Amino acid sequence: MRTKQFGDKDFCRAVSRLKGVKAKEKQPDGRWLYWDISLDDIDPREIRERLVDFNKEDVLHFVNLVNCLSKKYSPGKEILIPPFDVEPQSLEEVPLDEFIAKVSKTWNKSRDVYSVVGDVLNPIDHSKEFRTFTLIYGTGKEKKNIQIKVDKHTKCERLDCDSLRNARVKVIGKMNIYSQKSEININALRIELLGISSRLQEYEKNKEELQKEGFFFSFDEQKNFTVDNLTDIGLISGISCNGKLCQGAEDFIAHLPKSFKGKNSNVLHDKFIKISNVDAIIQALQELNDEGQCQVIAIVRGGGSSDSLDCYSNPELVKAIHNSKIPVITGIGHESDRPLCDFASRRACGTPTGAAEFLKRQYYRTNAQQRAHHHAKTEYDRILASFSKDDLMLENLDLKNELQDMQQKIKQLEDEIGHLKSRGFFSRIFNLG
Repeated sequence: MRTKQFGDKDFCRAVSRLKGVKAKEKQPDGRWLYWDISLDDIDPREIRERLVDFNKEDVLHFVNLVNCLSKKYSPGKEILIPPFDVEPQSLEEVPLDEFIAKVSKTWNKSRDVYSVVGDVLNPIDHSKEFRTFTLIYGTGKEKKNIQIKVDKHTKCERLDCDSLRNARVKVIGKMNIYSQKSEININALRIELLGISSRLQEYEKNKEELQKEGFFFSFDEQKNFTVDNLTDIGLISGISCNGKLCQGAEDFIAHLPKSFKGKNSNVLHDKFIKISNVDAIIQALQELNDEGQCQVIAIVRGGGSSDSLDCYSNPELVKAIHNSKIPVITGIGHESDRPLCDFASRRACGTPTGAAEFLKRQYYRTNAQQRAHHHAKTEYDRILASFSKDDLMLENLDLKNELQDMQQKIKQLEDEIGHLKSRGFFSRIFNLG
């Protein structure tokens, strides 16, 4: 007998696992639409045991449904499951803090030693003899993290933050539960340096391949990029779970010219998506290209941990940005962050504010030129207009921007030197060549 499913997702799944019940017609959201119920195979005892902890109304509705079907389709062989109390048995309530304190007391006395291999993230010096870092372990969607504590008793060849940063390590230590913060971490007894982090290896590999395939713009191409007659801007940024704009989007909009702000403005074409979702960013990029109303698209995101910005180095996103018909500029993280999409954009502005300031200069340059030519009566006046105060101020802004670009390039070179030094250090240890 076929009947439509009801109740929440967990209840539907539990019913589908009952003997004599099969889920039918799977929907795009992963749920099933119907149950096929075989009355000959239904087990009343199993129903009582399996559904006892679910919503009372849903359980009684299913019981009544089975009873009605039995009377209608199997006269004389009714199953007639008797009503029963579906409320779970009352349990003794234990305060959470009391439970954590009890577990902490037992666990912290344990002599067991654990080991885990992973990538070091955000090492922090708290003192000369005490530092912490986050260890990312696991692969793909199964990645997890745990806090590692290092003190004077930890054995390692080098324990300074520069050596640990972007390193892959094996940590051997004791598990600790801190009841005051309800935190689990590992107090490291020994740390073994295994090489460069898998995250950095993947970054460098993708960077090399994408550069060979021609998906990067050169530094000079990015520096010389301009937007003529800027009237419309496309914006791709994140939105939080409660529907509020993320900080990066707020900073970007706050620094735009006034004509691009306000609820009544129709020249800022925004696409607010789940932050750090690669598929959503690519889809928003395609939509803005299809609409074709803006002269430039800005992808912005505020600062965050290194792993939270990894999605902006996704090769598919990098290719989509480079192949966009409408030029794309980026303002992601902080000045020191260099996701691969920065190299594929027409202008890497470092931060959301930097992206807005760049577009502001493009907008005012166009308007200054238009005003000067509009008021000029002769060609001689037009020539003189080119030396107006507005243009001199714009030229000053350009020079400041060029200086900022040079400083950014110096920072990139310093980072690359740091990576090379780190590689050299690991090479000497592991004879990597």
